[in-house]
Amino acid sequence: MYISAICSKCTIYRKKVITPLGFSGTFKHLVYGKDNGFVAVADNDCIYTSKDTCKTWIVKKAPIDSIQGIVMAPNGETGFIYNNTQIFKTEDGCKTWQKHKTNGIEEVLQGEKMKYLNLFFKNQDTLFFVTTNLVNGYRIYMSGDKGDNWKQVAEKLYGDSFSNRISSIQFVNPMHGYAFGIGYIAETIDGGVTWSKTMIDYETKFYSGIVVDGMLIQSYSEAKSGTLPQLENVIWYKNGVERFIPLKNGIIGIWLQAIHTTYDNGTSWDITSTSSTVPYVNFYDLSVLNDSVWILVGDNLTSYVSTDKGETWGEYIYGGGEGFNNIYCKNSEECFITGKTGRLFSTNDGGESWNIQDVHDGALYEIEFPTNDVGYVVGPQVLLKTTDGGQTWNKKKLKIVNAQYIDFFNENVGYLGYSSMQPTIHKTVDGGEYWESREGCYNDTYRKNASGMTKFSFRNENEGVVCGTKTLLHTIDGGE
Repeated sequence: MYISAICSKCTIYRKKVITPLGFSGTFKHLVYGKDNGFVAVADNDCIYTSKDTCKTWIVKKAPIDSIQGIVMAPNGETGFIYNNTQIFKTEDGCKTWQKHKTNGIEEVLQGEKMKYLNLFFKNQDTLFFVTTNLVNGYRIYMSGDKGDNWKQVAEKLYGDSFSNRISSIQFVNPMHGYAFGIGYIAETIDGGVTWSKTMIDYETKFYSGIVVDGMLIQSYSEAKSGTLPQLENVIWYKNGVERFIPLKNGIIGIWLQAIHTTYDNGTSWDITSTSSTVPYVNFYDLSVLNDSVWILVGDNLTSYVSTDKGETWGEYIYGGGEGFNNIYCKNSEECFITGKTGRLFSTNDGGESWNIQDVHDGALYEIEFPTNDVGYVVGPQVLLKTTDGGQTWNKKKLKIVNAQYIDFFNENVGYLGYSSMQPTIHKTVDGGEYWESREGCYNDTYRKNASGMTKFSFRNENEGVVCGTKTLLHTIDGGE
């Protein structure tokens, strides 16, 4: 969000970013860093860390933009974050990052710059990096020293676009592994030193995989009947899964708003939609603390935590990830913003820092301060009032279902309305304790043409206007 100012006697135009760092975006990746807590990466090029099971987050700018992925070694200390051209390494659980040189991977191949696609940990020391120059297919590089040096182990794998990337590299034992790309499967029997390729139907799409007790469960979708080969130690799961995580006695996976669980190593699955308990949020990654505590992260910087194996969920949204509705500035330093799910944001230093108050469990719309101390916030069936400048808020239930717009001439006299097929206007003279409908004070023409009501504006206690889609109402007697 920006605040702009234009000097009336000059041509100076000033624009200042007042939205705090990382207030909007979507969580794309979630890992655990030893002694640092959960680490989430968002598509806004920020990294978030939490030490209280994702209830609160500390946000920092990521060392790179357009983040492609983040991976952590089993020890939770060594990890990498990367985009198409750069890679950074951490050795302290994502607390700090250092730019990393990929020794052995060409920066330019056949006149085309090499692009980084996917990075996989095999174990604490061994990694595989999938790259392409977008000319002659994919290449796989292998490192046996925690990513310091790399050697090419496969080349000319099918696919020259980012959408055809290898989605999964899994080892059923230290020597035997598989790589899954669109249109082919690559296999190694020497620990990843060499790979052989088997072409399959191009319509088959592979997703995540997980190895349990020497068996690989590999998810896929859109395969023609009979096109998948029988592979040693591989169980096919015909459902797209973004991420698998092992439980003590089972496996959990996610795909958008669906949770997949199995407790018999993939023989049978339970697929539960989260849309009834976690509405309107797609999830892109998950983590588990134990068999009972599950964490999902996804749209709008939202994390959900369950402590009962997914039966119930607690919702936590970072900052303004829920979205904003309205901003009101008392002066150049003090501003308030209403949130779409009941959160109120305020600043006293021109946007350098922000306070967050969860004052309601539903949407908040317009906010107004007729005096420095008295202010009002309106939402469907609710009015909130402060008498101490916004430090505390008292909530009053309204019978006005879609209350959305307000205008207070002074601390007691105000108007309230909402946009609908038949909008209404209400007036209070006692600071919002009682609201009187002014429906009898305007005609049917306004009701039929005012479905786009957007704003009240009063010059004084008696004279004001209210806008409709095709009509403007004007009063000079206080709405009488």
